[in-house]
Amino acid sequence: MFALVGVGLLLICQINQCLSSGDEPRHLDELSSERVSSNSLYTFDYIYESGLNYYTKGKWHEAVQLLLSSVQDYFWFKKQVLQCRKECRSSEQATPGGGVRLSRQLYTSLFLGLTDQRSLELTSVLQLFKRAECIQRCKRLLFGSRPEKVTADIREAFETLLPLNYLQHAFYKSGDLRSAAIYAYTLALRHRNDTEIQKAISFYIENGGINSNELRDLLVPKHEVFYFDAVKAYQNDMFEEAIPLFESSVKELFTQFEECLDWCESEVNAGDSQPELILTLAQNWFHVVECQRTCERKSMQLGGEEDESLLANIYHHLQFAAWKASKLKKACRYASDYLLLRPDDEVMKKNKNYYLGLEGITEDLMKPSENLVEYLNIIRMLKAISDMQLDLAGQEDEERDPSQDALVVLENKALNGSDRFVADGLANRVSCGQLMRLVKDAGRPGDGYNGTHRPFTETEIFRGISIGRALKVALMGKTSLALVDAFIGLAERSRQFVQDYFRLPELYFSFAHTVCREALKNDNPESMKLSHPVHSDNCILKSDGTCLREPPAFVHRDYSAILYLNEDFDGGEFFFAHPNGTEQATIKPMCGRLVAFKNGVGNLHGVRAVQGGQRCAMALWFTVNESQRDKEEELVHRALIQREEIDFDDLIQATSYYETASVETRDKSADEQPRDQSADEPPRDSSSESKDEL
Repeated sequence: MFALVGVGLLLICQINQCLSSGDEPRHLDELSSERVSSNSLYTFDYIYESGLNYYTKGKWHEAVQLLLSSVQDYFWFKKQVLQCRKECRSSEQATPGGGVRLSRQLYTSLFLGLTDQRSLELTSVLQLFKRAECIQRCKRLLFGSRPEKVTADIREAFETLLPLNYLQHAFYKSGDLRSAAIYAYTLALRHRNDTEIQKAISFYIENGGINSNELRDLLVPKHEVFYFDAVKAYQNDMFEEAIPLFESSVKELFTQFEECLDWCESEVNAGDSQPELILTLAQNWFHVVECQRTCERKSMQLGGEEDESLLANIYHHLQFAAWKASKLKKACRYASDYLLLRPDDEVMKKNKNYYLGLEGITEDLMKPSENLVEYLNIIRMLKAISDMQLDLAGQEDEERDPSQDALVVLENKALNGSDRFVADGLANRVSCGQLMRLVKDAGRPGDGYNGTHRPFTETEIFRGISIGRALKVALMGKTSLALVDAFIGLAERSRQFVQDYFRLPELYFSFAHTVCREALKNDNPESMKLSHPVHSDNCILKSDGTCLREPPAFVHRDYSAILYLNEDFDGGEFFFAHPNGTEQATIKPMCGRLVAFKNGVGNLHGVRAVQGGQRCAMALWFTVNESQRDKEEELVHRALIQREEIDFDDLIQATSYYETASVETRDKSADEQPRDQSADEPPRDSSSESKDEL
């Protein structure tokens, strides 16, 4: 096989006529219609690695060519895979390439009247094989001998748009600041807390003579284009024009959701198989469902930012626009659609009653749209399957308190210090996996670190979730409450263990946070020494070795603990340190291992750099002062441990520190909804001060 540089030169020669670093940046959906090369070796992952090779050598024009080609091929490949799955979904549809699925007549003659469980299972298996045959045939026609399998790291890199980050910098280095700014802007919309990319955009605008109005999103989805056009028409009282635009936006939203579900099915990495067939199938489907549960938030976005009210907002506008356009039947249906999403909305309930009071309007006309019903059913089923997987995992590991088996394995003497210990057995594999899944489901880059993705080093990215935000997203249906239960359970178990070991009358949470730090690709080993520099958790370490216990240090944090969730990574060891930074004792993380200590200059500590993989842990800070107790944890404790009713607004306020978005790009007018009317009024135009009646 050619060396990467050699392949890169050949490929650059091949694509030089169609791509140029001086061309106007094109929407990435446009690029997906064009295949980079007919050579089956030139797949996006191979081109990407070749581009990175040039990137690290500072050959910027070549890097731009290859990185842009890898992005183009990735979107082309993804589009073809999704098209195959779409064509093969229906059991009535002809298989691409000439094969034919089971006809309705044959299916009926073979299986009509079968009701026993085994026969029904076999019919499902037969349909599954027929669909697999269809997909395989379709891919063979499109890809030929092209390798399809890519590593998990490469797939994740493209899913998180890492190539765009390399591209924006390569464009800058090659002198094309305008393209650099546009690619950086596209990236910033989806990584709003990345301060470095925002600084880069400001630099490009200031030094490249670029007007901020020239910045555009190269990944803007179709539903967003229709949505903003619809809002403009709506606000100008052009209701006839607004209705089909809003409807097209909904259609594109559901299409994007379906494509996301299909993409999750296109590659499964379930790990070790179970010896039992049914368990193996369940394990594989769990990994698919785990991915598919993210499709709702991935689809419901505006300006690259999740907007959980987007769909309800559209139906709200639609019902009023349909009424103003004298399309009563549509107004009835859209009012019902809105109520399906917001069943407790008193205003829309009154709207529905108003419509039912009109001549010719019956309950039959108030049925919600079939596509919305199907969408919500899929979301409910995915959540149910996810919750069942949690139950299955719990049965595999007997339900017992892991802390009963917890054992202190290292104390002061072995750790070369005082007021410190290491204990094993605080959590089992199931609980560790649940917390790691919680971070994957609902964690955010930079959460707990003021939104900074890389708070301590440029070679790692941090993704985490606080205990209060975990409950918040669970109540919003974005993750399972069982995962939040696992979070608070392990946190409380660790707190009690630390309190008992140090013989304290009472210990309160100051902050509880689960975080995963992941090593980024780095060709400079010297820059990968420490993940977290030597420090104290409640005082400011000075160069002379003294530690000042004063703000901005968290002076109330009296004790700390770290509960590790995994060990399948390289590096990332925790260490206690002398004031001069030299190590006293080093601890290797593993699932269920707890490191705890009293804070102050006597227990300085740090973390070695993660050299590869992802290191996950629950970080816990405690105080002996009840007045400094963490508000988030207190609310979660009341809700899940004491089973009290809490005010959701209090939870939002407690977690608001982590909800700030630092890139403001959205059209404010798109967030406007018709104002709530009084109890005796039908809906009226949200932009009007008059009380127009229906």
